[in-house]
Amino acid sequence: MQLNATVKNEGSSNVSLPFQVTFYIDGAYLATKQVSNLSASTSVNVTAVWRARPGKHTAGVRVDSGGVVVESDESDNTRSLALPSVTGRTWSRAPPPSVRPAPPTGRSST
Repeated sequence: MQLNATVKNEGSSNVSLPFQVTFYIDGAYLATKQVSNLSASTSVNVTAVWRARPGKHTAGVRVDSGGVVVESDESDNTRSLALPSVTGRTWSRAPPPSVRPAPPTGRSST
C-alpha cells in the first residue's frame, strides 16, 4: 500500500534546508523521506510504502520531523488518518511468470 503526503509551504519564504518527512503506522516508525527545497506557496508529494497487515490501522505523518525548519506555527506539521480495514488477504507482489523454453518446431536435416 502506498501512503502519500502532500507537503505545502504555506509561508512566504523558501525552505532551502533539507528536511525530513516521517511516516508512521499505528504510532510505529515506517519510513523517513527527505525533501531538499520547497519554495514559498508550493507543495511536494512524498510517498512511503507499507505492506498492509489485516486489521484496523492508523497512518501518520510528521513534516520536519528533525526540527530544522524555523516556523511560526509548528502545530500543523502532524497528521493522522484511520485507514480502511484490511481483510485477512495477504498482499504481496505476484511471482514472476515462468520462463519455459519454446517447444521444438521441427528438426533440420543435415
